[in-house]
Amino acid sequence: MDQDRVSGTLNEVKGDVKEGIGKFTGDTKTQAEGKADSMAGKAQQTVGQARDVLRDAADVVSEQAATVGEYLDETIRDRPLTALLAAGAVGYVLSLLIHRR
Repeated sequence: MDQDRVSGTLNEVKGDVKEGIGKFTGDTKTQAEGKADSMAGKAQQTVGQARDVLRDAADVVSEQAATVGEYLDETIRDRPLTALLAAGAVGYVLSLLIHRR
């Protein structure tokens, strides 16, 4: 869990308490500050959630890249001629694309 999620939750609770004190005492300024703190905490939680999602996505991409790398390594070892022909074909296509204007 991202630190922003924890801090955001704490800030939201702090804001809710502050807003409640403001309501109880009739202090509209404290109430407004509490509401602002609570909203800032929610925003901070959202940032933390986004970071968690991005971190998870990066982990998945990294795992998939490792799997593809292992597959390519295995294919090159088992079928070097096929790998050489594929590399040549890719090079040929790239040269056509580069020199095509």
